[in-house]
Amino acid sequence: VNPRQSTESYRQMIEKNLTKPGEENLPRRTIENLLPGASVFDLFAINFPGNTNISLREHFRCMPEIIGFCNELCYDNRLIPLTKSKPGFGPVIQRHFVPDAKCEGSTGSEKNKQEAEAIKTQVKILTQ
Repeated sequence: VNPRQSTESYRQMIEKNLTKPGEENLPRRTIENLLPGASVFDLFAINFPGNTNISLREHFRCMPEIIGFCNELCYDNRLIPLTKSKPGFGPVIQRHFVPDAKCEGSTGSEKNKQEAEAIKTQVKILTQ
């Protein structure tokens, strides 16, 4: 996808290449879901109308200890991790109190420099 190319030029390219001569143009909804910014879930909505609950069933990128947090929070523990735990892998979520930490900025753009520095320090320790 070329960010400099207009949405209209993409629309024309889709209509030209995905419509056979003598056939009607693709439905507007189909074209909109093929334009830049559309997601694979938009494409599923076209192919499976009425099915509003499309979600992952399997996860293959993280160890179970890492994806477990999202699995519990978002998937009601229905997500199946396809990777195996590694022996000696430490805890994946840790709580760490940062004294004198304070938020600065307005709602939606808050920053906490003390917490950011504490995270940076912990990452350095864990990756040495």
